[in-house]
Amino acid sequence: MIALRRQGTDATDPAGGRSSPGQLADERARALERVCSGFRTTISPRSAARLADLLGTAAIGVLARAA
Repeated sequence: MIALRRQGTDATDPAGGRSSPGQLADERARALERVCSGFRTTISPRSAARLADLLGTAAIGVLARAA
């Protein structure tokens, strides 16, 4: 598990790194955004067609089970 703390807090201070669950979620989301912002992905036309085929097949199976 990765623990995030506010900039300027001392890691040895027991009260310094404590945050509310909502605040921790926001900090994690911002950290993830920073990490992922440098990544760009592309998908080949062949892979895109295969993915669309798989998703279509999966959707048909879900609809058939629901009927």
